[in-house]
Amino acid sequence: MSTDLTSRDAASHMADPFDAFGFDTRYFDRWIRVCALCYRWLRVRVDGLDNVPASGPALLVGNHAGLRSHEALSLQYAVRRLHPARRPLRGLMYNGMEKFVLAGHVATQYGGGVIAHPHNAAYLLNRGELVLVYPEGSKSLTKTFSQRHLLCPPHRFGTGFIRVAAETDTPIIPVTAMGFETTIPTLYHSRLLGRLWKMPDGVLPVAPQTFIAGSHPMWVALLPLPVRCRLSIGKPLGVRELGVADPLDAASVTSAALLVRRQLQRRLTAMVAEERSRSLLWRTLEHIARRPSSDRDSPRSYHGRRYS
Repeated sequence: MSTDLTSRDAASHMADPFDAFGFDTRYFDRWIRVCALCYRWLRVRVDGLDNVPASGPALLVGNHAGLRSHEALSLQYAVRRLHPARRPLRGLMYNGMEKFVLAGHVATQYGGGVIAHPHNAAYLLNRGELVLVYPEGSKSLTKTFSQRHLLCPPHRFGTGFIRVAAETDTPIIPVTAMGFETTIPTLYHSRLLGRLWKMPDGVLPVAPQTFIAGSHPMWVALLPLPVRCRLSIGKPLGVRELGVADPLDAASVTSAALLVRRQLQRRLTAMVAEERSRSLLWRTLEHIARRPSSDRDSPRSYHGRRYS
């Protein structure tokens, strides 16, 4: 009798769709449909998707746009729908996400989100999963609109992801995001609203959507402007290549984190330059294409009549 109960419990455990963090794999594809709306609304372009491994663990590290998680949703869609392996991507969430009851529950159970902690990241990587982390974290909330193309200063850039990657022997894949800060542009920072919503560092970025959504941070995130965005996925970086031999060596860990930060910043700067040159060229070509052929063939006076 006890043997039957034991085998029955083991079978029910194997059939349980929930993992240790409450992630329900049955509804992940429904979550991806929401990510698809964000991906298409922002007209996201992705390059370097083949750098994501088809199997095995990998730690994707990117620059962040604060509480605006549109880059994470777009990346989840790209890895799940556009990558041949169609793998799920688990994101590390802000530690205070639990106070947003509905958003925290949905992101955890359906989106595969996990509270950002080294032990949680190591657990997922040891299981061979893809994990997404933003070392800037909540510190990116303090960036202004003019700093949208700049990463946080080095002393505010997290280093824990290097230690986790070294302990689990996991490659690091840099992911550069551009344009997502413009979807909800920051006008100024409010300490009053920051204290009201108990935001990290006590500040809340105020955007034009804030006045429509009643200042609630989660409702503001549902109103992004239709700005063209871009994701660039770099080649995997081994921890040994970054000069980390011992994860307990704080100096080498910090140096490796700064190397990753420098690579993200260089790629972001290059992407901004490419976009600006493309926009200028596109506007020039559009201006030429809109001119009638008669305007290009013969000169006209200021009043629209031909010169005699």
